[in-house]
Amino acid sequence: MKLIYQGKQDYVFSHRTWLDFPVHLHNALEVVFLTRGQTTVLAGSKPRVLQAGEVFVAFPNQVHSFENSRDIRGYVLIIPVNAYLAAYQNIMEQRLPEDPVIPKGQWEHTGLPQLLELAYRDRESASNQVMQGYFLTIVGKLLELLQLKEMPAGSPDVLQALLEYLNKNYTQPLSRKTVAKAVGCNESYISHVFSGTLKITLTDYITSLRIGDALHLLSETAMPVSQIALSLGFGSIRSFNRAFQKQMHRSPTEYRNTNKG
Repeated sequence: MKLIYQGKQDYVFSHRTWLDFPVHLHNALEVVFLTRGQTTVLAGSKPRVLQAGEVFVAFPNQVHSFENSRDIRGYVLIIPVNAYLAAYQNIMEQRLPEDPVIPKGQWEHTGLPQLLELAYRDRESASNQVMQGYFLTIVGKLLELLQLKEMPAGSPDVLQALLEYLNKNYTQPLSRKTVAKAVGCNESYISHVFSGTLKITLTDYITSLRIGDALHLLSETAMPVSQIALSLGFGSIRSFNRAFQKQMHRSPTEYRNTNKG
């Protein structure tokens, strides 16, 4: 399991030919502009097919996934709200889209396609201030197209509570017992949620979050591999190397040598 974003302050803007990600959430707005093919998307608990020409929007900390992708081509834009979208933070904290999909024919006339192309073209050369301008304009236009509803009152559902807790605490020592106590459910239910809904063990999910941070630290910093391993909650360099090799099919050092910033 590999998540494309997990709590960092950097945006992700990529053009993809594949789009299969298990159930996850993050502290960022995620937007997918699908230009070819189709995929099944889940936002909350309602799966639906996303077709070419449609746009999918997931608000920060909203559970979502992509699966059964076919002949995919499209743009994926993941924007940390605190860093780039503070003007819309209150809206996103208090509301959710009634329907996370903007149908074909409803957004093309707004100038979004042109903005998207310009922002993608400039993503490597433009300053953060320029990219923030792009993002604010793009998101402002998207919000005008979405019907928003008030966030449901009361506690979040158990799945979202679990993912939010893990997203904030994955570098700490964790077990089914500590997680169950933190979110107020029993251990057997956690096992059921992960094996039945996420199709992954709790341990592998936590490891995936840690590896996601490791990729960033290996490519963007000079932090020693041993320090990275310990800072992310691995008990030893050996366990980190073994987990990294299993997920990335190469060692941390090999990854760093081919992905230096």
